[in-house]
Amino acid sequence: MINQRNAVILAITLTALTSNGVSPANATTPSAGKSCAKAGTSAIANSMKFTCVNSGKKLIWNTGTKVSPAQSNSPSRTTPATSTASAPTQSTAPMKTELKAPIPIALPVTQTGAVTFANGATEFAKIPETAWNNVQSAVAANESVKVPITLHIGPNTNTTEDLMTPAINREFKMFNGFMLPPSYTAVTYSAADEPWAEKKWIEIGTKAKFQNDPAHYINHMHDTCNIENNVAKECYGGYTTTIPGSDAAYVFYGVQNGNYWSASSNNLGPMTQVAHELTHTIQFAQFIKVPVHAGDNTKSDTAHRGYPCWFAEGQANAIGIPLFITSLPAFLNARDDSITRGVGNRSTSLTDYSAASFTKFLTGQKLSNGPENAGCYNPSNGDYQLGYSVGYAAAEALVAIGGPQSTMALVARTADGDTWEQAFEKVYGISWSEGATALGKILAAEYAIKPLRN
Repeated sequence: MINQRNAVILAITLTALTSNGVSPANATTPSAGKSCAKAGTSAIANSMKFTCVNSGKKLIWNTGTKVSPAQSNSPSRTTPATSTASAPTQSTAPMKTELKAPIPIALPVTQTGAVTFANGATEFAKIPETAWNNVQSAVAANESVKVPITLHIGPNTNTTEDLMTPAINREFKMFNGFMLPPSYTAVTYSAADEPWAEKKWIEIGTKAKFQNDPAHYINHMHDTCNIENNVAKECYGGYTTTIPGSDAAYVFYGVQNGNYWSASSNNLGPMTQVAHELTHTIQFAQFIKVPVHAGDNTKSDTAHRGYPCWFAEGQANAIGIPLFITSLPAFLNARDDSITRGVGNRSTSLTDYSAASFTKFLTGQKLSNGPENAGCYNPSNGDYQLGYSVGYAAAEALVAIGGPQSTMALVARTADGDTWEQAFEKVYGISWSEGATALGKILAAEYAIKPLRN
């Protein structure tokens, strides 16, 4: 009921909005998925900035991004938009402020884009470009966030901070509003610099006063290289480590010999490892306010109790590759190379390329139950290795359907205590059984065209 005093206030408010150039249609408090009047305008409401975008034949408010209190003093403020790219929209359900891992988007996400769970199996060809566009749009829409970055690069390693830092900052920007590590430190080295990297790491750990001896982590550095007779012959992988008693992020980057991580490289695929490992650090950051589970050594152990292996590596590729590669043709080349990568002679539970087999692969992985019972989290396991390809394709579909932030919302929900099944339903509005069935059909359609290589 509106009393006379409130009616006067409402009339004054509408008059003020109209005098500032806001039409009555736009004066209505915006929220994700609601109709709006003019593409390219934006409005601020409830500490969120919404942009009016095209969605099919309709104009709707997009997902919105968080803004500072100074920007959100008025109930609604409309300005020209900096980008009119369409992105998946979310419902208007309020965020829970008591979450251990905050989620800066409304849940469940609303499926109004080109790809949905319902049409994904027939529109699968649109998934790569849609996912890439959603990542670029999310980066553009969010405000920058400053996380201190320290990059240590070996003297003989063919890369530079100027090549690595922009991708790191872009990812922190895209996930602004989620829990982020308080700092990010990486040791980057080629095979020739691996001994240097070991010494540098001991220096870092000693200065930071790690609870454990820094030398304890050297074996993980060795995991990123081919070691023969205690000598690195080639380095090629990354490793994200969490340190007991610290929320800071630490990463080892092994770099191939040659120019694979240089400005002159035509092959951008290997250097996407920069953003791939960063995604792992943000996965683990969602657990910053979560106590380490009994029997676990680190927050990463506890994180792996919440989400399956295919998602752990699949999300890191589905975020890392389109985020690092800002050219669509170059992205498609690197993407196709990744999703078709097989696992050699390792055995897997993927018996064929049917929808049922893919669904079983997605639903059948056992989560970690601690360091001594790591479930699917064993890198020598064929199913774990399929996370980089089949898991990538599945996570990419989620990015296309719900946007990149939706995938991190899954991790945040498990950090808050939800099971994977509960998290999935809260984020996407359908049961995990329904989602896995839909993803199985999408994967079957994709791999019928581009099968895995042996």
